[in-house]
Amino acid sequence: MVKRIAAVPDYVVYVDEPTFTVRINSIREGATKIIEVPEEHFYMLGDNPAESFDSRYWGDPSVHEDDILARLFIQ
Repeated sequence: MVKRIAAVPDYVVYVDEPTFTVRINSIREGATKIIEVPEEHFYMLGDNPAESFDSRYWGDPSVHEDDILARLFIQ
């Protein structure tokens, strides 16, 4: 599974659950879920938000840095 890191530790993620719109460190009126990314964790999003199963849907939305297995770089 390949996902992008959308938020790093100490960032705040605001999610509007009906549309699953995400704002990072930008207060969003109507946000139904507010998530503070803990130390050593990341908030992940897929490239195709309409079809991606990512942090917006996971029970625990943050991924610990030890669970990231590789980094993908494309030049």
